[in-house]
Amino acid sequence: MTIKRLQTSITQCSSGSAGSTNTIFLQLSFMMLMEFVVFGSWFATLGLVLQTSGLASLIGPTYLLCAIAAMVSPLFLGALSDRFIESQKVLSLAHILGGLVLLMLPSKVGADHVPAFLLLVFVYTIFFMPTLGLVNSISLRHLGDAKEKFAYIRIFAPMGWVIAGFGIGLAGLPA
Repeated sequence: MTIKRLQTSITQCSSGSAGSTNTIFLQLSFMMLMEFVVFGSWFATLGLVLQTSGLASLIGPTYLLCAIAAMVSPLFLGALSDRFIESQKVLSLAHILGGLVLLMLPSKVGADHVPAFLLLVFVYTIFFMPTLGLVNSISLRHLGDAKEKFAYIRIFAPMGWVIAGFGIGLAGLPA
């Protein structure tokens, strides 16, 4: 992808004035970036945190709970956003509630809090996993007739993951 093609995509993103089109494209790109900064900051380092805390035997069960939550949670939050509440509001609510759960999680990393830790990881991923699909849904809806431009927005997802990884690594936080 060349810079010229990206600039053309930004200006032709959807119908409307050039200023609003650029704003929509930038907002959707930033949303995608931040979604995966959040995802990359906890999911990639979770196993390392458990290992350095002496809980290496919980790495498999913890990621298993994440996978189960990824399968189950869209049935509830996805249905909620499809039928009753706007996707943006469900996305916000899921991140706020998940963030509150995530704040409780560090105090439960330890051999004496294993059931509470696993429960909190499961509850957090119940809130977080549907947001991965919601950002795609929101992006596609706001692109309107210019859905072919979604790839240019979606490229910010792996960038977010990389930024999170580099940021955590440079700060010396993963271990």
